[in-house]
Amino acid sequence: MNNLSKRNLSAPISLHRQQGMSMLGAVFAILLGAFALTCVLKLGPAYLQNWQVNSILSSLQAEYKHSDSVVEKRVLRDKIGKRFNIDQITAIDYKEVEIDRDADDLVVKANYELRIELLGNIDVVLKFEENEVRIPYYGNQ
Repeated sequence: MNNLSKRNLSAPISLHRQQGMSMLGAVFAILLGAFALTCVLKLGPAYLQNWQVNSILSSLQAEYKHSDSVVEKRVLRDKIGKRFNIDQITAIDYKEVEIDRDADDLVVKANYELRIELLGNIDVVLKFEENEVRIPYYGNQ
């Protein structure tokens, strides 16, 4: 048998051999945690607003999907503006939302970039490019 298996397991372990995290390790862990928390607090609201923009566009698509009337760009833009105002969307202005006519649909795109100051002169650029819905131009078909 080797020496490790012969060792008496009930004997107390010497305290001078037990060591925790060093001071440098603790400072590094605290700084890493603070950086992660800063990222969440600064970038989280941008992702929440993007989720709200996507939700607004999806609700408009559902609303007009079952409509029998012709959809007008002006009316659609006004509805988007009101909903952006109610939900306090500041990442993109409702006037920047593109509304283009395609064959039988209106294509509504609310794609945008957002620059957020992270730390000092370090900025993060977020690109939200998946905010697009198709609304039937002639209503329910």
